[in-house]
Amino acid sequence: YTQGFYKGVMTAGAFSGKPVAEAKPLCKAAMVAANEAMTYLEPEKEVISRSDDECVVALVDQWYLVYGEPEWKARVQKHVNDTMELYNPAIRQAFNETINWLSDWACSRSFGLGTR
Repeated sequence: YTQGFYKGVMTAGAFSGKPVAEAKPLCKAAMVAANEAMTYLEPEKEVISRSDDECVVALVDQWYLVYGEPEWKARVQKHVNDTMELYNPAIRQAFNETINWLSDWACSRSFGLGTR
């Protein structure tokens, strides 16, 4: 596999003539854009949580809260900075740091907070 990936050249298709290492990400992007494939990731080894429990993968209906969306961040930061009454300035700073840190967050709950 390694030799073919680094030294191989595509012989057919849209990326014919390109080195395999160069063609692979292009082929992946084209297939995802055409809805012929989706990105799939899985752990390479056993995953242990911070509480020393084994993590088990389950197929669930999952979606993402898009906390990284710029308009959402701006609205939340405006509320934190202009509306919230906080007695310790460090708390406001912590809120803003957390808001800047947030990105997409996976949700898979079937009830309660975070459900559709």
